[in-house]
Amino acid sequence: MAPTRRSLSLLALVVVAMVSAACSSSGGGSGGMLGPGQARLNIVIHDETSPAFSQANVTFSAIEVRDSQGVWVPVSGTFPMTIDLLTLVNGKTLTLAAGAVPAGTYDRIRVTIAGSELVLANGTTITITLPHAGVTVERMVSFTAVEGQPVTITLDFKVDLSFKLLEGMECQFEPEIDVESVEHEH
Repeated sequence: MAPTRRSLSLLALVVVAMVSAACSSSGGGSGGMLGPGQARLNIVIHDETSPAFSQANVTFSAIEVRDSQGVWVPVSGTFPMTIDLLTLVNGKTLTLAAGAVPAGTYDRIRVTIAGSELVLANGTTITITLPHAGVTVERMVSFTAVEGQPVTITLDFKVDLSFKLLEGMECQFEPEIDVESVEHEH
């Protein structure tokens, strides 16, 4: 049976709709479609290995970036999110947050940590008590979010500098997080 003009038109309409749907996604993370005047911002994190620890579990509760007017803009993520940072070695990264932010210039990033737990190489677990509001780490980062274009910020969480073992199985936690790179995708 030969295809009719109507069935070919319907098939063409379905193909166009599928291509349009595939092209409308900005890629580079989750968070749905962008609205007018918005750009996609992805925050990824990684770490280097530490021989003294078998796990370094950190619970992230928020990520924000500061615009040129001094306003902190939250970046969407599944928070709270607990990550064993030692799984992010040898080039592995994890998307910590991905969402739409207003197009514009940004100068700082703020990471809020709500919890932390360290597992030593011998299996001993040390739970670190943090203030009720958590610990915030702010870093300078300079980037311009262009409407419709993704930006990826890569953070390096330095486990070996962040956790300091003290006497009596105590641990001091002072998160060392560096902005490793900012990449604009076109």
